[in-house]
Amino acid sequence: MKSWATLLGCAALVSGGVILLRQHSVHERLATESTDLRARDQEAGRLRAELELRAKERVTNEELAALRADHEAVVRLRGEVEALEIREKTAAKTRELPTAAPAPSPAPAPKFPTDPDMVLAADWKNLGRGTPEAALETTVWAVANGDMDTLAATLQVDAKSRAKLEQSLAALPNDLRAQYGTPEQLLALMVSKDIPDGGMHILGPVQPRPDGMPDNFEVMQLKLQDTKGGMKKTVVMVQKVSAEWQVIVPPEVVNKYVRQLATKTGAVPPPAP
Repeated sequence: MKSWATLLGCAALVSGGVILLRQHSVHERLATESTDLRARDQEAGRLRAELELRAKERVTNEELAALRADHEAVVRLRGEVEALEIREKTAAKTRELPTAAPAPSPAPAPKFPTDPDMVLAADWKNLGRGTPEAALETTVWAVANGDMDTLAATLQVDAKSRAKLEQSLAALPNDLRAQYGTPEQLLALMVSKDIPDGGMHILGPVQPRPDGMPDNFEVMQLKLQDTKGGMKKTVVMVQKVSAEWQVIVPPEVVNKYVRQLATKTGAVPPPAP
């Protein structure tokens, strides 16, 4: 009996040990499986994090691509708007122009009083001073063309009038005196402001000829016209000196010029005779 009991005890012990061994093995397997599961869970977490990061990066890149596309679209649209504005401005300027470009019509001729013998300034010529008529046309030609040297050569004053011009010139400031130069040039400049430069019609010598007038003098009648069509009739005395004629500027006209010059420059005019 004891042997059997002993055997039973031993068998129980062996069975218990086997159970324990089996439990330990199961425990170890479970522990290993648990460790593997934790590792797998960690790996899964890492993979999820990586996937999320990659997803975020993909979203960011997509957004950047979209922003770049939007920017390019804005730049393109801006260029189109600028091109439209340029075309609109060009079209506006074109609309301001006449629809047809007619040839410019010639300027209407000035409505001067009818005088078929009036010679307009555009037709005046420097004819020299061989005749009274030539000297008169050369005088007005010089005025119209600003040729003060030629004008000075056509004019004549008496000795007293020249002395007054010379005194007036000497009283001027140095710069003006240098500008005018000589009494004759000063006279020419003053006369040029008095002669209308629109047209001239020489009527001829006064008839009958004044008694006692020397042969080298003539009193010429003429019509002068300004650029607006205003007309005046006047007489001018001319004198032949050597082989050429000159226009005589009367003393009273020279006195007027001297006073005008004194008023403009502040110079003291020489005393009147």
